Amino acid sequence: MQVDAAGMRAVVVAIVASTVFVGSHTDSPSSISTTSTIPAAYSQNTKGLELQFQMIVEAYASGKSAAEIDQTVSILSMPNPSEWFGKYFAKEQVEQLNEEYEKAFESFQRDILDSLRRSPAGTSFRVHCKAPHPDPSARIQPRQDAVVPLVAVQIERFVTEFEPEHHSTGARFSLFANYVYVDGAYRYVGKGAYPFWSAPDTARKP
Repeated sequence: MQVDAAGMRAVVVAIVASTVFVGSHTDSPSSISTTSTIPAAYSQNTKGLELQFQMIVEAYASGKSAAEIDQTVSILSMPNPSEWFGKYFAKEQVEQLNEEYEKAFESFQRDILDSLRRSPAGTSFRVHCKAPHPDPSARIQPRQDAVVPLVAVQIERFVTEFEPEHHSTGARFSLFANYVYVDGAYRYVGKGAYPFWSAPDTARKP
């Protein structure tokens, strides 16, 4: 069967179009680059939180500076506090909450760094997260002027234990804190029995 020039061009165009279409769903450059730049989400359970803290203790074990460790701790910070508070609280409360959150998180960073520094630089730690038991909030009440969210917030509370791999060279410590799960990771929202926006004054002091 003979195919004229016009027919041959039509066949070639059809083949090329088919190849582009298939490629766009498999290994196009745009899909590869997008996938490679998105970090894997941490699971919403104790194992996921342990992996987040593991990054921090590994930074300390490798001799990173205080600034570098603080940067690693940022995996536990809210990626966009103003946007998140705007979803749950009244508009007029967002700015104040954002300012308080910044101070609360800076205090959290100091707590972690100070606790790590009780052990010699380079100390390796094992991390274990668990739900608090018994409930430490049973006898503690939120402050009376606490900000109340308009939409219920799912708060998860965990105790994180840090155990030196070599007991003779390091100090064990633990953190009891509140978290929300946002954008594939746990984000710190306060220490103790309540999030920072309703914590008793004694628990809010930096």
